[in-house]
Amino acid sequence: MTHDPAIDDGPDTQPAEAAWRAWMEQARAWSDRDDPSRAAAAYDEALRVAVGRAAQWQRPGDALAAVVVCSLNLGDALAQSGRLQRAADVLCAMHASLLRLRDCASADAGMRLAAARHLRETYAAIVQFQSERDPAGLAFGAQVEGALHGDAASVPAAGADAFLVSTARGQTLH
Repeated sequence: MTHDPAIDDGPDTQPAEAAWRAWMEQARAWSDRDDPSRAAAAYDEALRVAVGRAAQWQRPGDALAAVVVCSLNLGDALAQSGRLQRAADVLCAMHASLLRLRDCASADAGMRLAAARHLRETYAAIVQFQSERDPAGLAFGAQVEGALHGDAASVPAAGADAFLVSTARGQTLH
């Protein structure tokens, strides 16, 4: 029997990092069982926890990393379950959010550098997604091209956007 954080431990009452880890474990368990739809749902919950409870994380840089990891895993699970447009949306939105954070003058310098480092990961994930799922660039070409070429305005803002900027203001990485 798998651990269901929503039933067993009430993730909304756990510290943010513990709740995030519980949802990530659940998502990995569904992935290991080759159930990408359920894995995507659990990754989505992990992302909700990471974004919604960002101020509770001990280290802002860890919260940022958690959002990126969730987004990458969610995009992969969505693609595996055949929800390609949603996968493209998640990957491109995360990349665009990181671009905006990197360029946000009011954000802490450490968070801006962390965003720049994470951009390599989201860039690679988008390139891999396109090469595997849309090699001709017919379905997601404009969206992917906008994200890959740093045109954050061409990609709709992610729910993570407000989190990334508000968390980064005045907070330093430890």
